[in-house]
Formats: sequence, structure tokens, C-alpha cells
Amino acid sequence: MSNTLQRINFSKEVLSFYGETFYNFVEQHCGIVVREIIQIQDISSTERLLTVDDIFALIQLDSEELITLKRKAGIFLNDGRFILKKRISL
Repeated sequence: MSNTLQRINFSKEVLSFYGETFYNFVEQHCGIVVREIIQIQDISSTERLLTVDDIFALIQLDSEELITLKRKAGIFLNDGRFILKKRISL
């Protein structure tokens, strides 16, 4: 977890965020790319987020549908590997 999120004083209210309220919170604290990664997986609440071991595992899948998101979130290497940008984190 990033230092930014560790410093946030989470209230009980945050635990009840759902849908757009939750996505806006994620975007504000983690950025638009993390919001998109969470949305594409239909993680729409804190409760659902807590059940996911690694939200970035999806990015490692080989799928044409993920190419646009992958370009925002990381770098394709010449040997075919994909590296997540360091600024993309929770």
C-alpha cells in the first residue's frame, strides 16, 4: 500500500462507499488508471476490494481488450514482457 493511502484517515463512511462514490474516491487517491483497473473488474465497493488478492493480476493477462488499459498502466518490453509503471499502485 502506498504511503499516500497509509496517511489517509479512513472513516467508517469510506467503508460504505459504492459505485461512483467509491470510484471517485479511488481516482482521487490512486489515480484514473487504478480507477479503470478496478472498474473493469467490477470492483465497486470497499467490501469487494478487500476480497481481491491482487487488483493488478488482470493486467498480466494476454487479451486484446486490455491493450488500451495496459498502455496507460505500463510498458511493453521488446521481449514481450509487460511492466507495470511504478506510479501505478494502491
